[in-house]
Amino acid sequence: MFEPKEIVVVDDVVTRSSTFLGGVNRLAEAFPDAKSVHLP
Repeated sequence: MFEPKEIVVVDDVVTRSSTFLGGVNRLAEAFPDAKSVHLP
């Protein structure tokens, strides 16, 4: 399976970011060794 080294997640600032945070948490679970960059 493909294991990314880095994941960049971008979200707009208009919403409450609940989908963004849920997605970031799920990606962290799926790819614990990947460096993540969050741009809310």
